[in-house]
Amino acid sequence: MNKNEGAYTAIIAILTVSLLINFYFDFSDSDEISLDKVAEGVINSCLEIRCDDDRASASAGTGYVVKYGSGTYVISNAHVVTFDNSGSYESYGSIKARYYNSSTEYPLSIISFDTNLDIAVMTFESEGFRESLSFGDSNKLRYGQTVFTIGNAMGYGLSLTDGVVAVPLINVEISGTERLVIQTNININRGNSGGPLLDMNGNVVGMMSFRIGNLGVNVQGMSFAIPSNVICEYIETEIESII
Repeated sequence: MNKNEGAYTAIIAILTVSLLINFYFDFSDSDEISLDKVAEGVINSCLEIRCDDDRASASAGTGYVVKYGSGTYVISNAHVVTFDNSGSYESYGSIKARYYNSSTEYPLSIISFDTNLDIAVMTFESEGFRESLSFGDSNKLRYGQTVFTIGNAMGYGLSLTDGVVAVPLINVEISGTERLVIQTNININRGNSGGPLLDMNGNVVGMMSFRIGNLGVNVQGMSFAIPSNVICEYIETEIESII
């Protein structure tokens, strides 16, 4: 091989490596999921919820529209849409929801709720369903996985808060009842209850339920969500069988 051939081969090798490097980074950039794009795709399936009743203080929280099996439902926490009336939990007389950046309110009816699981399944009394979310598999969550929630924090409308999975699945005792929950470092406030916990594919992997601060302890960065598989099991056993 003469000097010209050697130089030519070296140039070809450099160009090939350069092209491979550029291809790799271009592919990585195009494959990267942007949080703002994911949020844009799911926020229109989330709802502000307000409950009123002459027998109890008003309640505000979050809900979301999800498709499961043969039905489409609005899901929220039981503690958002029910109240303790002399030792027995009852649903609020008026439960209304509105979508992101909308002033139109839609009445909701409860199909079923479970205060131990803190799950309520509802439907619109009249046509109100729009886009729906899908459930992900909460059993596949990983330590440190990026997650986010959309909720009606402090009643100021729907907003996004992100964080990571601190513990994928953990048993926590609340009011004498042991619950299987997802621990996150997401800071939630009053009104975030019932908001979907979402992965970076926009799938519902859980539902925000409570934080340690709710129990009278001043702790930051410890919030808990109901696993999506628990919600799916509840819908399948309690809802799908009666519809």
